[in-house]
Amino acid sequence: NADTRLPLASLTKLMTAIVALENFSPNPDTLSIMLVSSSNEAAAVIASTSDNFISLMNKKAEEIGMAQTSFYNPTGLDVSFESAGAYGSARDVAKLMEYFVKNYPKVAEVTRYESLNIGSHNFKNTDMLAERLPGIIAGKTGSTDLAGGNLTVVIDIGLGHPVIISVLGSTEEGRFEDVKKLYYATMESIK
Repeated sequence: NADTRLPLASLTKLMTAIVALENFSPNPDTLSIMLVSSSNEAAAVIASTSDNFISLMNKKAEEIGMAQTSFYNPTGLDVSFESAGAYGSARDVAKLMEYFVKNYPKVAEVTRYESLNIGSHNFKNTDMLAERLPGIIAGKTGSTDLAGGNLTVVIDIGLGHPVIISVLGSTEEGRFEDVKKLYYATMESIK
């Protein structure tokens, strides 16, 4: 269901990072904390730099070719019991992740580690596959009541051949198993 429009939850923060990097000068630590520990507070701080931050996110989505995507806030948190903070498709998320990793590889790199140390603080990665999936380049989780569990990862399957796996609408635990199944199916298909 690559084109089914579903709630994105914190996968939204990938776009928050891109818009901040392309239009403002975000604090690198705040950016890393947002991406690794999925901090909603960090996302709100980053987006507070501009009154038209959300419109910049939607404009960028259009530029990248994310036809199914709409952003309503910088975090992806549900707006109400019926409305998500962002909607998009697995295909759109793959386009978003591809753009992010191609254009900001150094920023994306931090998401592949289990944790991040800044000063005396340790920020645990919400992606339980970080450092556990061979060839992982980057990853981002998302989870809300409406979204269930989301996960997108970029993996180098060998000889500099990156593959993006995007899972939307799973469960908080199931998303990791779903990505692993897709990863192993991908590895099997290239043998």
